[in-house]
Amino acid sequence: MISENKWFMEYQMLSNDEKEVYKEFVLDTEEKAIVLDYERFKSVIELIASNPGELQKKYSKKLNLAEEVSLIFNDECVYIAHYLKSEKCISEEIYNLVMQIDKQLELLSNEHNETNWTVQVMNVDKRWIKARELAGEKVQGITIIIDGKLKEVVDLLMKNNHAYKNYTEIVRDAFLQGINSMIVEHKNNS
Repeated sequence: MISENKWFMEYQMLSNDEKEVYKEFVLDTEEKAIVLDYERFKSVIELIASNPGELQKKYSKKLNLAEEVSLIFNDECVYIAHYLKSEKCISEEIYNLVMQIDKQLELLSNEHNETNWTVQVMNVDKRWIKARELAGEKVQGITIIIDGKLKEVVDLLMKNNHAYKNYTEIVRDAFLQGINSMIVEHKNNS
């Protein structure tokens, strides 16, 4: 499912360089705020999906990593998800995914057990693992959700063409090539 918000969908189809220009010169203040919120939203989902050991290497050992990841998710991602859903920038499925991840983290929090907030527990506790799996499944599909047979085809295209780094690039190219094909067909029939 593609975002129902037309300008947002068009923005997502741009290359990274084009996005920067678009943000600077085309988007109004409210649209820029939505884009910045979306980028933060996506980075927090990616944080949840990350390997705890890799995160620990990246950040200070003094940082209570598990607790910080959970707090960032709860304070930012859940709040932003409500807003992005109301602006039709994320689908109901993505919104529900965020709520499922939040439920896993809430289960950990409700136990009032300090050991739940260690990197070791992040690696073995089924709730942390489930939250990471849910986030990992959807990181690439936050704006465009790909599943079923389409996912199989797109996975095969990515495997056979290393120029594509993610689903969004393939769907963007397929969409644009499809539109161009339709335009040529329309011109030929006119």
